[in-house]
Amino acid sequence: MSLDVLSNKGRKAVEESRVGLALVGRRFVETRQDREGDIDGFFLSANGGELAAAFEAKARNMTLDQLRNSYGNEWLVTFEKISKGSVIAKSLCVPFFGVVYLVPDKITLLVKLTDDHGNIVAPCRLEVTDTQATCNGGHARRTNAYINMANAHVYRSAA
Repeated sequence: MSLDVLSNKGRKAVEESRVGLALVGRRFVETRQDREGDIDGFFLSANGGELAAAFEAKARNMTLDQLRNSYGNEWLVTFEKISKGSVIAKSLCVPFFGVVYLVPDKITLLVKLTDDHGNIVAPCRLEVTDTQATCNGGHARRTNAYINMANAHVYRSAA
């Protein structure tokens, strides 16, 4: 099985996600990029001595205005990702966050998806929909979570 991250589009998506993560201003460590993992990484405490949170990071080629007006201010992520992140968060007693980097605006949105008990705390709705399978295209029918981003914390690039 070929991982999407090994393609040009996949590598670009990872690089853009890292730019978005850097805007949050917290120390982080990523999971391995050469294997298919359940989450994308962890935020560390201020001193780096312990895990502070788990995260799923995505880069989207849309503006904040497009997210709000064309997509109802909802971030689409597979429910499977949230379910797996929830289990990890609960097992490690840390919250699970969604990190969405909006490439054209150089804006990162940070939303708390679950608490440290694995309970989903973000306002969301579930729907079985047909979507693009990966950053490289394809087609998938699956249960998706539409996360309301109205209360997401916004981080902007200084440039």
